[in-house]
Amino acid sequence: LEVSRFPYFYIDQSRSTFARHLRGDLKRPDYFVGIRGVGLIGFDVKAKTVYRGCLIFDVEEIRRLANFGMLFNVSVYFACLKPRDAGAWWAWMPDLALRAPLPGGKGTISVPVRELQSVSFQEPFDVALGEALRR
Repeated sequence: LEVSRFPYFYIDQSRSTFARHLRGDLKRPDYFVGIRGVGLIGFDVKAKTVYRGCLIFDVEEIRRLANFGMLFNVSVYFACLKPRDAGAWWAWMPDLALRAPLPGGKGTISVPVRELQSVSFQEPFDVALGEALRR
């Protein structure tokens, strides 16, 4: 973001900065990026481990982030940092919210990394964003 010179800001995640009546229903993204003519896009950054070619996501966290996106009319993505790489995988919250949880009642979903948008930190942010918006 710094190199691409997009405006962004970090969101304070402390409970005291969030409306009490929404605390169990919403989760705030970590960052907002301002896009001229579009508005804000939220990113919740995660350090994930790849298991058998997949990333595992918590269904409740997805639900709460998707609720945030719907309430505030903001697109929200997970930006999952790639281990030992200068990049990330992006996953759009509404796409994740449509997936069925894994059997066994663990409240998680598994997503093959090949189905996520691969982003290199060597490419400009606007190139990655353009790709994400075309999906």
